[in-house]
Amino acid sequence: MSVQLSAEDFKAIVSTTRLTIQSREAARLVLCEGLKNVDAAERCGLSEVRISQVLKSVRAAQAKLEQEQSRRSSSELVAAYDASYAHAVKIARDRFGDDVAIGAPSTLSRNIGEVAARTDYHLVQYVGKDKVVVHDLGKLERAPAEGRNVSIEYKQGRGQVVDTSHERSRGGRSL
Repeated sequence: MSVQLSAEDFKAIVSTTRLTIQSREAARLVLCEGLKNVDAAERCGLSEVRISQVLKSVRAAQAKLEQEQSRRSSSELVAAYDASYAHAVKIARDRFGDDVAIGAPSTLSRNIGEVAARTDYHLVQYVGKDKVVVHDLGKLERAPAEGRNVSIEYKQGRGQVVDTSHERSRGGRSL
């Protein structure tokens, strides 16, 4: 048994088709009201073959609409990710000046320094000498808090995060 469509969903789907009023009504009876094809065909004066064709057309329109919505959703995520990166760069420039070098994380060595900021999808790490590294939060095993000194080393594409703040002091005195 198939899931019935709501009136709003049905209206949105059939608005993308060129079905006649009679065919739309038959499809509505089957897809929204749950009538059998034969009963909807009889009520609307259509053949069962025509009802099958109409339903196939409506389902194709529904699949196309769902695909477009999925594509729109994906592009919205990409736009949000890009905006997060742009925000991370702006934070770095505002905090450390326009001359700060902004780079991607090194996958060959450790990135050691203070977590300067976090955005929705990125972490800004000040690694010294007017250089900042922007990490993808999705690639880190965990997201350290702002202000913490951390070492981030990538192994097999994942950033291993070690808090080095506690290593800077020994016996109550800082080194």
